[in-house]
Amino acid sequence: MSAQVMLAQARDHGVQLTGPVPPDTSRQAMAGEGFDISAFTIDWHVHTATCPQGATAGSWREQQDSPGHDVIRIRFPDRTCAIRPVRAKCTRRTSGPRDLVVRPQAEHETLQRARHDQSTEEWKNHYHRRAGIEGTLSQAVRRPGLRRSRYPGLRKTGLQLLLTAAAIDLIRIDAWLTETPLARTRTAPLEALPEAA
Repeated sequence: MSAQVMLAQARDHGVQLTGPVPPDTSRQAMAGEGFDISAFTIDWHVHTATCPQGATAGSWREQQDSPGHDVIRIRFPDRTCAIRPVRAKCTRRTSGPRDLVVRPQAEHETLQRARHDQSTEEWKNHYHRRAGIEGTLSQAVRRPGLRRSRYPGLRKTGLQLLLTAAAIDLIRIDAWLTETPLARTRTAPLEALPEAA
């Protein structure tokens, strides 16, 4: 999920979305060592950032990335990065300073909070419930035809949804009483190929 979608749903509908967000793909974050984006302190009001070694950014430019999203490019001064003894933890460049590219404040903070939350056991247990919900939706689409409304109008469609939910309950009760085994999950075409001898 993207931070933009999470913010839009909260703003427009008052809904808090829960789902995995993309990880930080920087070299530092992937290696688990060095200074990734979360190690920097960003002051959104003064338009500056401070590195873990105390150096302050020299420039702050608002621009757009190649897909057209708003981003902020934060650049540290050449002389500041050149004299740091921990330069290898910050950048691979042999010359030139570290650049940070971040989303606007609301998106950045939402993304950082979501990345932190999804690493906790509480979030994983909460998200694990989605498997049952996805199975229920899949069953409702395949058996009683949840995606199609037979009648026009909100009241009739609402009634159909209630009857669909009741039908799913009856189908599951029947399967439980007759001890019908659970269906096997589908096998992907690549998995179905015989192993090379």
